[in-house]
Amino acid sequence: MRGNRLVILAGSLILFVVIVVLVLNAPAKEEGDQPKNKDAYFSNKWVERYGWENLHPNGLYVFNELVNKSKQFEEVYYVKNYRLLDSLLQEDSAAFAFIGDNFYLTNDEISALMASVGRGSQLFYSCDVMDYNLHGQLLSFSDYKYVYDKEVVLQKDTSQIRLARRVEGDTVYSKWNVFDTTNFFGFTSQLSLKGYPFSIEMNYGVGKIFGHLNPESFFNYQLKTAEGFKHYQATFGKMKAKKLYFLEFANYDPEIEPDRNSEEENESLFKPLLKYPSFKWALFTFIIGFIAFMLFRSKRERPIIRIRDEKQLSTLSYVDTIAGIYFDRKQPEDAYKMMKANFYVNVQKYFYLDLKNEKEKGNVLLSEKANMPLAEVDYLLSLVESKKEISFQDLETLNNELRKFYLQSEIWKEEEQAKIEESYHTLNRGLFTPSLLMVFGALDIAASFMLLTYSVGGGILLWPTAIMSFVWANRMLTRPIMRYNAFEIILYPLFGKEVKLKMEDVYQAKNTGKGLVLKVIDQEDVEVSLLHLDKRNIKLLESLVFQINNKGNDRRK
Repeated sequence: MRGNRLVILAGSLILFVVIVVLVLNAPAKEEGDQPKNKDAYFSNKWVERYGWENLHPNGLYVFNELVNKSKQFEEVYYVKNYRLLDSLLQEDSAAFAFIGDNFYLTNDEISALMASVGRGSQLFYSCDVMDYNLHGQLLSFSDYKYVYDKEVVLQKDTSQIRLARRVEGDTVYSKWNVFDTTNFFGFTSQLSLKGYPFSIEMNYGVGKIFGHLNPESFFNYQLKTAEGFKHYQATFGKMKAKKLYFLEFANYDPEIEPDRNSEEENESLFKPLLKYPSFKWALFTFIIGFIAFMLFRSKRERPIIRIRDEKQLSTLSYVDTIAGIYFDRKQPEDAYKMMKANFYVNVQKYFYLDLKNEKEKGNVLLSEKANMPLAEVDYLLSLVESKKEISFQDLETLNNELRKFYLQSEIWKEEEQAKIEESYHTLNRGLFTPSLLMVFGALDIAASFMLLTYSVGGGILLWPTAIMSFVWANRMLTRPIMRYNAFEIILYPLFGKEVKLKMEDVYQAKNTGKGLVLKVIDQEDVEVSLLHLDKRNIKLLESLVFQINNKGNDRRK
């Protein structure tokens, strides 16, 4: 019944999450929506500028495809973090490029960039606005002019290239930036416009600098034309290197971007993720569900009234506790020493008899005071004072004889004997498999969040497998393989009801390595899987098998 409730709870939670995500991500219907049949060009397609994956007219998708599929560069990287620039500039034969509105670098970055170009790197920039300090260091001049027209003719040697500015498919007047080189020499004009350089190429040390002041010339709508492709070949197509780095971080807007030299930065890793509604609501649902799970679980397990622990009965629990601990740790020699010392202490405490000093008559005095036959006392003392190496079977025999002595001598009372016989030994499952399941579930949750971050609705399908992994791991951690005492054996399958067997009905046990086979009177053999048995419980399992088989042998005799 409890398992059914857990399945229903997990299914309800998954259904709730799916409904929430679908509802929150459903497209909103507003009045005045445009009809499905739209014109070939409409305003919102021309608003977004740049972007390597932007397919709109003012995007750079076509340019990016040309760069990646051409043979100019073997590797292309997009650098968004300015902290990486120092390490990148250590290369002497790389190519650095920028295409955007505002090209801005700090003084230290300018110096390092120019040093790298001087050693053999290449620099290409195409921007509307360039920092005056940067422009001055690059080209020894800071002024540039423009030509105002809707269509221009660029001169390349004896050939011409025609370019036009378009907005929503219409040709419009606009500014075309050109270089003012009145007082500057040492460059080569790749393209010229009305006598002014439209794009330039110049040597700087061993490297080269390519200058361009009209980034819109590389937009999708330009490169889809034959003239636009010729312009690309005459400018950016002149570069060739093994590695190309696009300096995306250098597109600086002082109104919205902080100063990179400022030491105080507050960058949240969740800020770019929370802008996606799918991820935000999935995270919100997960947090609420986790809090509810912990709340109900803690209330179910915490008792309403605090239970006062009973006082420990030193002689009652000490022998069993020591035996249990050292059975698990596989240290029979240490357990033997502890049980022997405890035996001497109890005999001296209850019978005022020091067996260490009473070597000759100690057994006789103990037999009289404990009201036990002398033969049984001699046998017990021979086990306690044994000089041979102690094995697990010897420790088991000593433990049984000590329990028998404490009970017959009334050191342990009858009610204490009942407590001992009713106490359970537990065989637990190992931690390796449930740990793997929990890691797998955590990876599933992380993967689902990443997919939802990119608005991939299928990410929610990973939640059922993650929940099942957590449920499976929880069952393996909280449900033992079995528990047993002097009266019964209780088996706990991962899913399903527990199985109880009376100890008196089990007459034989066999450990096959992979499982435990129990032969029960008037029943079929019961098989218990031991694949996930905790290695620390192996000795406890051997003790159970030994106990059952000895009992069965005595019965057959």
